[in-house]
Amino acid sequence: MRAVVVFVALAVVVGACGGDDGEATSDWVDVETDGFVYSVTALGDGFIASEDVDGATRVIVSDDGLTWNAVETDVVAPGESLHWMDGGPAGAVGEVFEDGPPQVVTTTDGAMFTRADPLAVLEFGEVGIPGMAWGPAGPMVAISRGGEPIGLIASADGATWASIELPDGVVDFVNPDTSPIAATQWGYLVVGVPDFVDGNGNPGVHAWSSTDGTGWALEEISPDFISGFWPPVAWRDGYVIGGSTFTPVDEIGEEGTWETLMWRSTGDGVWSIVDTTDYDGPNEVILVDGSDLGVFAVAWTDDSFSRLDALFSQDLETWQVWTDDQAFGTRNAMTVDWGDAAVGSSAVVVPVDGDLRVFQPDAETG
Repeated sequence: MRAVVVFVALAVVVGACGGDDGEATSDWVDVETDGFVYSVTALGDGFIASEDVDGATRVIVSDDGLTWNAVETDVVAPGESLHWMDGGPAGAVGEVFEDGPPQVVTTTDGAMFTRADPLAVLEFGEVGIPGMAWGPAGPMVAISRGGEPIGLIASADGATWASIELPDGVVDFVNPDTSPIAATQWGYLVVGVPDFVDGNGNPGVHAWSSTDGTGWALEEISPDFISGFWPPVAWRDGYVIGGSTFTPVDEIGEEGTWETLMWRSTGDGVWSIVDTTDYDGPNEVILVDGSDLGVFAVAWTDDSFSRLDALFSQDLETWQVWTDDQAFGTRNAMTVDWGDAAVGSSAVVVPVDGDLRVFQPDAETG
């Protein structure tokens, strides 16, 4: 454990941003800190983030996403970056990049930190970490090599780690660029392609759930093949996963349409389709993060990937939708670090060009 001293850092709430017509505000506000924020996740009832200050990484914490305090700690050395990958009521977990395999940092309170080198200790050479999740038994880390799934490791305290076998039947993590795991305070979920097919020769997408990370139960999500797949996210006592199908309209398959596919479970192994008809954008909806508060997602609105809509739902039935200038205060979506956005217990926080955009939904928001 690394002892720390907490001191107050300035965080300025700049204000809300309206749409092009200058009428109703977007409900999002700007928050500026002392550094360049590049990673954020939920922690407890608030948030934890990493920011670059004059070339050094500094950890900052917040109760509401609006006011941030800096944490003085030596868990990150000069020149290293700390990317928070998952967090929730019980703790947060991230990876530190340095020479060699990434190391893992955990915290349960944003004041004390544990840094470990489980990939080296467990002799996982030349591997990467596509995903992390914090569940009832502690943090869990997915390991891959060259995009292929290798295994899982888990820890009860962040210091001592043990290897866990992948659930029987997992042969692929579906998308090597996104996290294959998620967790709630009740359990863990691994999403992947199985080593079996349906009657049409289609492997489909399946999930394996566990309450403790040792015994896994198979859950079929969809028999339909998913062309694109995005990380599973926690939502209340269950999970949400999303993907898409591509329907070509030309012979070589370069032109066509994407259809968003999204499913949810309530923690009982039964999955149902999520209605996204509130959103009529041209491209797929990409899940980003979720919590008891709701689910946050984005969707590209043009083929040049320069415009981005933001979506939020508390009940997965009604969706609020904002354009990129409304939600993020910018028309250049390439500056929006939407993949590092976090949904906490009371707000959604998104890094945008080193600052933060924060949305606090009303209790009655759908």
